Amino acid sequence: MPSRAILFDLDGTLLNPLVGLVNAYRYMCKALGIPEISDREVRSLIGPPIQEALAKKFHFEGAEADVAVKVHREYYGSRGIHEFTKYPGTDELLEDLKELGFPLYITTSKPTVYAREMVTNAGWAGRFAGISGAELDGSVRHKADVIEQVLQGMQRDEAAVVLVGDRAEDVYGARSNGIPCIGVDWGFGSAEELLSAGASIVVSSCEELLETLSPMC
Repeated sequence: MPSRAILFDLDGTLLNPLVGLVNAYRYMCKALGIPEISDREVRSLIGPPIQEALAKKFHFEGAEADVAVKVHREYYGSRGIHEFTKYPGTDELLEDLKELGFPLYITTSKPTVYAREMVTNAGWAGRFAGISGAELDGSVRHKADVIEQVLQGMQRDEAAVVLVGDRAEDVYGARSNGIPCIGVDWGFGSAEELLSAGASIVVSSCEELLETLSPMC
């Protein structure tokens, strides 16, 4: 049988990027001369592609959205990507899954270049078989497209068995690619959001997640 691979969302699942994203949004708001948004509002925007987040909150479209994304990334791409924390138990979780023989992949809606640097800064370089995210030009940005890209790049002796994520977009992206999704309730989406979207189960700790994943080996 092929090796059973696990796909992980990054923000809200393995890493908490809130501080960096709050600071990036504040930088953007100040630069564009628009009212600053609260930490709570920023939390609600984490998960979907930034273009959709900006359209939802600020109604930015077209050239206006392009400028906002550029300004946001001026901060986030240089400083914000270093302003994160690991969720409790993630180091142990990834080590245990490695020992069980699971190939691990990152699938994220943030740009791949940012995701790779954050994974390295977290001390997880070499822990993942692949890290895939959005393209800076927006040509690839939806979670379903990122997952499809990961699946196409897998080794022939690997098969994805599940995606682990914290938002409805993770569930929808996984289901559109024929993969079940395990939700985690410590990120930016609620258990209700995840279950309503069709998550197979929602777990509350890395220990519970490991117990759920181990039988899939």
